[in-house]
Amino acid sequence: EYTVPIGVSTDQTLKARAYASGYDPSAISSATYFFPVINNVANIAELRADFTEGTIYRLTGEAVLTYQTSVRNAKYIQDATGAILIDDPSGKITSTYSVYDGITGITGTLGLYQNMLQFTPVADPGMASSTGNSIVPEEVTLADLGPGHQAKLVKILNTTISETGNFAASTNYNLTDASGTGILRTQYNDLDYIGTPVPETSQNITGVILQYTTNMQLVPRSLADFETGDSPALVADPTTLSGFTYSQGNGPSASQTYEISGSQLTGFPGIISITGSSNFEVSVDDITFGTSANISYTSSTLLATPVYVRMKAGLTAGSYTDEIITNSGGGALADVEVVCSGSVLSAEASNHVTNFMAESVTATAIPLTWTDAVGEVLPAAYLIKGSAISFDDIDAPTDGLPETNSALVHNVDFGMENYTFTGLIPETPYFFKIYPYTNEGTAIDFKTDGSVPELMASTTVIPAGALVYEGFD
Repeated sequence: EYTVPIGVSTDQTLKARAYASGYDPSAISSATYFFPVINNVANIAELRADFTEGTIYRLTGEAVLTYQTSVRNAKYIQDATGAILIDDPSGKITSTYSVYDGITGITGTLGLYQNMLQFTPVADPGMASSTGNSIVPEEVTLADLGPGHQAKLVKILNTTISETGNFAASTNYNLTDASGTGILRTQYNDLDYIGTPVPETSQNITGVILQYTTNMQLVPRSLADFETGDSPALVADPTTLSGFTYSQGNGPSASQTYEISGSQLTGFPGIISITGSSNFEVSVDDITFGTSANISYTSSTLLATPVYVRMKAGLTAGSYTDEIITNSGGGALADVEVVCSGSVLSAEASNHVTNFMAESVTATAIPLTWTDAVGEVLPAAYLIKGSAISFDDIDAPTDGLPETNSALVHNVDFGMENYTFTGLIPETPYFFKIYPYTNEGTAIDFKTDGSVPELMASTTVIPAGALVYEGFD
């Protein structure tokens, strides 16, 4: 006769029959009790690695709750070694937890659903073993995500969502970051951002990872998991182009290149607009040039893309400086400018000066005068070179090599029509030649052909009674 509970600690079958005075014994009832083998694992990495269907596992180490939902009583837990999704449709876990509580001794079986490993509990592990823990989301790119991130808490920086409108439950949204594309999944209907507007700007998004077949899906846990990311931006490199040149009548200039790139761009697919200036035109293929050009982008990132710039044909001779090429679009808050400078060179001067002569010569100075050159191409200036020896002692200037002023060398602007050499030796013959030139610097172009004007003039005798200082104190 048994009047207290019977303890059973091993696999065992119990049989029972009831007896009562004046009655026949009852039929025999039996029950068999089985004690399944429980495989203890210390951490989530061991749990995932030991996956065998039908085996019961006890996670002896503590795992931290990173997200929970009423849908199938799902919970995401994580420790230092990994993470796993708890799928509890029958509600075996009855204890109440808060996010970032620690839970120890979770017991259950493992199974796969569309390649997502799930831990299904068979008993309630009891109250939280710790509270107020911290799990720092792992910062990853969309391209980084793989099966090793299942159930982990991650953060993806500067990602944009293609769709607009309001978030709907159980819906996939297309994500893009600098590394590629991915999926945001509104897996659960109790998420607090369901029905709120989809962000149109770049976001830093935190969430847990679901895998569905081969797709890794980011599930933000709440509105707080959305943070405004970096603003859309365009970058040009370099931002200054100079040295464009051609001789008048021979344009356009050779092209030069800068690269335009973008990050956290919005509105894709879209275009980046390149706008030329009054005297510079642009191209994206170095073949077809015009006042503007477009570069297409299909994600939030535009890799470095060349833009070609050249100075337009048909310009008059002169300098064209600090002209702006504008790059805009992609949601960038500010246009990016590339500053361009160049010059159209004059051809060689058509003619030499006339009436080249010396007037009012003194003992130490020879004033020279002339009539400016005329013709289709006028000079910018003149180079006068002198010698106290002979005409042959005067070397003709070389194109591309400007000469600096000295005792018997001087540059005179077009239109002046005179210059006086001073500090000369009395009673000495001096020989001079004058060369018209166009342009300047390495583009200087001297006219040395034809009949170069030349003259000889002698300084006079020092007037009687004049004082000549020879450097004594």
